Amino acid sequence: MKKILKPIAFYLPQFHPIPENDTWWGKGFTEWTNVKKAKSLFKDHYQPHIPTELGYYDLRDEKVRINQAELAKEHGIFGFCYWHYWFGGGKRLLEKPARDFLESGKPDFPICFAWANQTWSGVWHGAPNRVLISQQYLGKEDDEAHFQELLPYFKDSRYIYVEGKPLFLIYRPFDHPYLDYFLEHWESLAKNSGFDGIYFLGISYQKYNPFQKLNGFAFHDKFLQKGKFNLFEKVTKKITKKYPNEILSRWRNGCIVTSYKKMVDRTYNEKMTLSNFPTLHTGWDNTPRSGKRGIVHHDFSLDHFRLHLEKLIDCINENQEPIFFIKSWNEWAEGNYLEPDQRFQRGKLEVIRSVLESRMNKS
Repeated sequence: MKKILKPIAFYLPQFHPIPENDTWWGKGFTEWTNVKKAKSLFKDHYQPHIPTELGYYDLRDEKVRINQAELAKEHGIFGFCYWHYWFGGGKRLLEKPARDFLESGKPDFPICFAWANQTWSGVWHGAPNRVLISQQYLGKEDDEAHFQELLPYFKDSRYIYVEGKPLFLIYRPFDHPYLDYFLEHWESLAKNSGFDGIYFLGISYQKYNPFQKLNGFAFHDKFLQKGKFNLFEKVTKKITKKYPNEILSRWRNGCIVTSYKKMVDRTYNEKMTLSNFPTLHTGWDNTPRSGKRGIVHHDFSLDHFRLHLEKLIDCINENQEPIFFIKSWNEWAEGNYLEPDQRFQRGKLEVIRSVLESRMNKS
């Protein structure tokens, strides 16, 4: 009998104002600010993206978080992976939704964390050379403070475990200057706290190849062999200057236009290797954030989305926990979300539920 699939959707907490964003971008700034002002840049460019039943919500409202969880659960989503911001020296940002989740006990819905360990700059908002807050790696004491900050979440009954260990993702593992020591330190702290360890997943932004190990990083092989560090492969191909068509596309369309269908065709055509977990890609259009520097998957459709999910499920390694990730639940300014909108309503969610139910009936 096949295991029940457990899709985990990335969850962006930047839907409430914070003092830092007020200073950097103006009073009351949230992710909705860019979403609302987005404009179409070329013929048949779907912008702006407009939410329907959940509306332009504020994540300080407990009812919103409960409604999100109920909607996700209804359509087969197993849990949310909250983006987590720790910049060193005890500095966190956008932590309120997760903190309210912990303190209120609501909603009764699984979560885990992905540490977005990167410097914040103005690149999203047209000011690429403007550093807002730097990511710092301050050593043993700060790493321990970071662990202690998250320990209450790890102990919460709703936190997601894999192989008996709290699941913790790292956005840019190879940016960490002492990653091997960090992993060992947290592993020790976890065991001292009564856990079997931490189930680490690293997100790779190498040129897309879901079956390619990250060569040239000795510590990766070391930790992979020990079972301490697992590679989580991101679906989206990073667009770089190696792709000259972006220049022509930007000239013709006012931004970089790529094909969702071609992405689906080239991905998930083989079984994943052990300790690799696939990602369902819900579309892409970050022009609300980046304008002419943005990238658009112009031909996203629910049929292509369904094929993408079917291929993804077929490639999951059956000898490990049957989880996969979804990017994302609510990254609206990237055109990268499952929440209902004017164009598809609940269509993406209904595709997921339909495919998961079909797979369960076949097992």
